Amino acid sequence: MKNVQALLTQYHLQITQNESPNPVWVNNYNDLRLVDACLDKDRLSRTHPEHPLQVGIVGPTQAGKSTLVNVLTDSNAAGISARAGYTVHAQGFALNLTEASLAPIGTVLEPMVRVNAGNLVSDDLNAYLLEPVTAGPDALLDAVVVWDSPDFDSIEAKGYRTAVLYTLALADVLVLTVSKDKYGDKSVWDMLALMVPLDKPIVAVINKLDECDSAAVQHSFVERFRIRFPGSAVPTLVPLPYIDNTLRFLPQQLDPLGDALAHAEHISDRSQLRPAIDQFINDNWSTWIEPAQHENRARQTWNQAVEEAINQGFSEYESRYLNDESRNDTFNRALAELLNLLEIPGIAATVQKTREVVTWPVRKLFGMGMDAIRGDVVRALPVNVERDVLISVQTHLLTTLQALAIDAQQDQPEQSRWWQALNQELRARRETIKGAFDQRALQHKADFEPRIEAAAQRLYQQLRTQPRLLNSLRAARVTTDAAAVVLAVKSGGLAPTDLLVAPAMLSVTTLLTESALGRYMATVKAELKREKGAEVRQHVFDEELGAALLKLPQTMNQSELLGLDSELEVKKHAG
Repeated sequence: MKNVQALLTQYHLQITQNESPNPVWVNNYNDLRLVDACLDKDRLSRTHPEHPLQVGIVGPTQAGKSTLVNVLTDSNAAGISARAGYTVHAQGFALNLTEASLAPIGTVLEPMVRVNAGNLVSDDLNAYLLEPVTAGPDALLDAVVVWDSPDFDSIEAKGYRTAVLYTLALADVLVLTVSKDKYGDKSVWDMLALMVPLDKPIVAVINKLDECDSAAVQHSFVERFRIRFPGSAVPTLVPLPYIDNTLRFLPQQLDPLGDALAHAEHISDRSQLRPAIDQFINDNWSTWIEPAQHENRARQTWNQAVEEAINQGFSEYESRYLNDESRNDTFNRALAELLNLLEIPGIAATVQKTREVVTWPVRKLFGMGMDAIRGDVVRALPVNVERDVLISVQTHLLTTLQALAIDAQQDQPEQSRWWQALNQELRARRETIKGAFDQRALQHKADFEPRIEAAAQRLYQQLRTQPRLLNSLRAARVTTDAAAVVLAVKSGGLAPTDLLVAPAMLSVTTLLTESALGRYMATVKAELKREKGAEVRQHVFDEELGAALLKLPQTMNQSELLGLDSELEVKKHAG
């Protein structure tokens, strides 16, 4: 049962590492442990079909389970105490059986460890007892193993639960022992809800009955059973009167019990366990997987929200920068590179120095100013409109997603644990995500420079095919150097918007636009814009920001989550 085992493993992880686990998860965990143990029992029945009959006795506190064990074996094998919860381990008593016949039984009880009676310690619940017992002459059973189990309704029952569940799985015949005061308790009927689906013979012993109450109690039990488990065979009822511990049951009082056990042994069919377990799994799978489904639906909602936020964020970037002619400096930077290529031999050094203000390579142009008079390079405040837009878009995007995570905790209470964990993770990693996004944006800008330079080269090569236009551009460039000096001095450097009004740039742009190369220039501009958008979307938004946000569910605190693979939602079990 590959998927059942995966589900059990994850429930085990969450139940054992939380001091106060979700009660629903605890119930699911116990169901799955029972299934797992029953599968081991089925495997034992197929590999060792001759292993001795197992009779499991279960019941609530003060039901008389240990007393019943001694009655069945006609011995004092089981400890008897008036203190509730005296039996805290699974204890097996083998009647007239060899040690060799008992050896395979341990496979069902793993990981519990078999110890002898002297080594049973009350605070070590990972142990069980299995020892031979010499049956007395009035024993009701022979050549079987009788299992006494802990109370399933005591305060400490959570710790004892393993022994009870394994007893249910290992037993071929189940004996539910209750008193007249406890037969109606919810814990009894919850236990029957685990026993009935196993399709094993059940003998219900109602202990400590007064003769005047016997018929009414039995009738009430039967009616309640039929309502709770319609279509299921009613357990064989055996009433036992109350007797003092110093007394013994009379033979005639035990005859119904002996007959019921003999009949149960006769109809016991181990081959029916696997079909019963398969049906049990099918009936309960949706319940067991529901917490994981809630988490996976939350994860799907998050993934979709991230995708929508990335799409919206990129659309905002397109609107505020890429499609805004007053802000998008990509093509203007290509024209600035083109100016570098329009060299004129014989220009004086001072004029050349002036020209560098306008024709400074793009990768150095932004963030650098020049004192054109002294020729000294001085630092100016960086100007990066694209970066400002990206940071603004990212801040809005993260804030929107943070609000979504907060609101989902209230709107989807069944998913609240998941969203709470995600919200905490997003808060913890927000600055890291922002820093990585900014670095990727800067890296993209540097990586895109060859595209800009290539575009300038393409324009220049086209200009070379038209010498007259090329000479006109060179002349226009020389005549605008003086105005560029004034602009550079006033601005302290060239910002992207400066390129739009720089005289040299205006001259070049006007001549190109009005020339035969105007259409070609428009094509180059459109290609740069398209490539720029595609690169930013892929590397900055998708691979950096989107990937970081989609990764948050993997790194958030899983201590209160099942964290199962979403494939378990659609898979059942594999035999």
